[in-house]
Amino acid sequence: MRSHQRQLQVIRRTQIRESSRVANGITGIEVDYAAEVAGIPSGKALIRCMLLLWTGDYPAQSEVGIQGPTSTHYYYVDYRYHARYPFATKDLGEIIDTVNYIEVEERPSIRESKAKSTGFTGTSILHRLHAAYGFNILRDLVFDAMHNVPLNVVSHHLRRYLDMDLISKQVIEERLEAVPWTSELRNGRIPTNITKRLGFWNAEEFQKFCYPASEYILGGNLPDHEYHVWVLIVRITEMVYNVGRSGWTKDDIDLLRNLITKHNTLTEEVEGITSCVITLHSLIHMPEEIERFSSPDNYWCYSFERAVKGYVLRSSNNRNLELTFALTECRREFLKFKSGGSVLQTPIQMSCESNSQLHAKSLSQAEYVAQQFPEAPEVLVGGQHYVLLSAWERELYSHAADSSGDPMYHSYSDNPYVEPTSTVKVLRSTAILRKVMLYPDPDMLYNPSKYIVIDYLRQIIPLDKNDVIVPHYPEEGDMISVKGIGSDVYLAHIQSVDRIQKTCQVYFYERDTVNISEREYKRVRYAEKVHWSSILGPVTGQWSGKFWIQ
Repeated sequence: MRSHQRQLQVIRRTQIRESSRVANGITGIEVDYAAEVAGIPSGKALIRCMLLLWTGDYPAQSEVGIQGPTSTHYYYVDYRYHARYPFATKDLGEIIDTVNYIEVEERPSIRESKAKSTGFTGTSILHRLHAAYGFNILRDLVFDAMHNVPLNVVSHHLRRYLDMDLISKQVIEERLEAVPWTSELRNGRIPTNITKRLGFWNAEEFQKFCYPASEYILGGNLPDHEYHVWVLIVRITEMVYNVGRSGWTKDDIDLLRNLITKHNTLTEEVEGITSCVITLHSLIHMPEEIERFSSPDNYWCYSFERAVKGYVLRSSNNRNLELTFALTECRREFLKFKSGGSVLQTPIQMSCESNSQLHAKSLSQAEYVAQQFPEAPEVLVGGQHYVLLSAWERELYSHAADSSGDPMYHSYSDNPYVEPTSTVKVLRSTAILRKVMLYPDPDMLYNPSKYIVIDYLRQIIPLDKNDVIVPHYPEEGDMISVKGIGSDVYLAHIQSVDRIQKTCQVYFYERDTVNISEREYKRVRYAEKVHWSSILGPVTGQWSGKFWIQ
């Protein structure tokens, strides 16, 4: 193991040295920024060489970076407090002297003590790139989303539910077997046999279980206070693996930030501080990383993990492995380029399913066909043994209704119930938007009369950042809104806070007009106790005497 680590260090030093040498030898390109981008002010700037990020899981971060060892139990707590007062941002200039001191310290006891108190184990080898072009080891070491979301957070919650018997294993197995996976989702690994094979699941299986399947498997089988935590990681997974892959907007990032903040806060309060480890904490950095480095699917480790799996299976003499792999990749890329250059030169066999449709075997051929026949509205792509008609015949499903005639929705996912009808309608294929899955009614798995629509490819989540109520950290003097019975919402003024019991003593206020509120004396004259979980959030406004004006 030590020999293997020394080899890795030698490889990294060689790579870093070469990167620094290349960076210093590039004269650069002058660009004119129209606006501030990633901390670079608008105007003219000289770009020489840019290493965007370095990504990996937490053990890899600890090995290549300056974090403490993975065996150290350090908990990141008080997420409700930090939702109001964010974590302080570390500055590289403030910690570099401490890091260098630990690096050169020769006494093991002093070095270990200093590392334990500061959290740093020495100077990262990547810090050499800082002088070349400003690579920041504190901000540019990104936690890999593939490891962090499915393999760490999702896996932690699911294993905890099974270990604590919070869910019925028999019900979970039956519901998991009933998931109607599509051919695209089956093109890979799908989650099966959760009670016996969970230890062999990989990131893809945890991800597919979490989204799109878990709301219909765990809904009604998990205690409500636990499900409120779980559904947040479901929406986070959907945004990272589905919605965000089509592009991120500012509202999407704000929604993701609120989801993560609420998830971490409720995880701490429901599960305790032992669940507040570094992998949970690293979720809060994801919105900033998306703003700086784009969507996580552009740099997550799926392709690297597959490449490493292929490298491990190759026979070698274990000498100059990095050079061998590099030359192999060069040959593969060259052969792919050579073979790709003659694709459009080969004769293309085209067939028509109708007078208006053409057929091609590949996307490159489809592009060529579209250029040659611009009047053709559609080009079918795929092997010729597949048949796609210009019209689509399918049995229709209608919304299922309750006894009062109102449409029925699944209470845990808010997706509609549908039921088959005897109506058959012919539709054109251009009317098809995307695939959905029809999950049988969980209460009647083996003889369902209605189904839940799982729109797993939707590009918009029916949520807004304001719909996700971030837990509020109350302080004396705050004016807050309090959840009452049903849809009632009350206005209250905090008099005192009990942080151990997580309660507040408040005076309630009633609105005299639309935006003016006065303390309520008729119903109660004394301060009442309100639990933190009933607080919906702060209310902005100002005092005018004894009145609160919003």
